[in-house]
Amino acid sequence: MTCTIIGVWGKANTGKSTTLALLGAKLICAGATTDNNINHTEYRAIFKYHSATIGLQTYGDYARAVREGLSYFNKQCDILVMASRSSGGTMAELQAYAQNHGYRLIWVTPLQLEGAQPKGSVAVGALKDYSARQLLQMVDDMIAVPL
Repeated sequence: MTCTIIGVWGKANTGKSTTLALLGAKLICAGATTDNNINHTEYRAIFKYHSATIGLQTYGDYARAVREGLSYFNKQCDILVMASRSSGGTMAELQAYAQNHGYRLIWVTPLQLEGAQPKGSVAVGALKDYSARQLLQMVDDMIAVPL
């Protein structure tokens, strides 16, 4: 398996933390274990999942938070999934870590609704849940098949 960082990027208040917290819950439902408390929206945790170690940090609006998360995970994870802003220091932290430690870096963004929505439109929570399911599928694929 290629060590990978999945950077979940976007502007502030676009659902990165919500999507990643849902991913943590989905990992547990799929059989992952963690010693960390994941019962709130913003956390960092290490999961054992199938044959892999997954690091998940749901917050990343500031470079310092991303840097501290990378230090916490300390190269012990096969896959890191971390929130990041769409530009600036948080992206630079993930890019530098990937380059310096031999991780590949994949950028994804949660699905989101823009502007006023017509009646009957899909709910924001449903989009975040769908984004989390897509991330779980990506993690599963990375573990099962070299991508």
